[in-house]
Amino acid sequence: MALYNFSVVKSFLLALIGNSIPVIPALLLFKPISEFLSKWGPLKRFLDWFFEKTRKRAKIVEKYEAIGLALFVGVPLPLTGAWTGCIVAMLFKLRFKYSVIAIISGVFIAGIIVAILSLAGMGMIQYFQSLNTTN
Repeated sequence: MALYNFSVVKSFLLALIGNSIPVIPALLLFKPISEFLSKWGPLKRFLDWFFEKTRKRAKIVEKYEAIGLALFVGVPLPLTGAWTGCIVAMLFKLRFKYSVIAIISGVFIAGIIVAILSLAGMGMIQYFQSLNTTN
């Protein structure tokens, strides 16, 4: 927002659209791609490790399914976004329609949280800059 002088609404909408575009292709392609890549030993070991780590992090999805998936994606931390949400939906065999809705809802939630934190951070920066200019 600060770098390109975007409004919070424009930033939010661009983030929502940009994070939502790959959801449907990822949900459709992760399983066949991972099955294909699992045919090679080193990749199979890596995918097994990665999927197990992801499965452990996503206990909320196992318990609450689509609602848990939305909450999982909605937490704006590394490895909890739309891409990982698609992998989690695949691992827990969630229905496609519910997965799309849950992941995009989670992206929306994360976008709101990040927008609020960004506005607060920009406000703090402006406040401290105003302190420096008055001295």
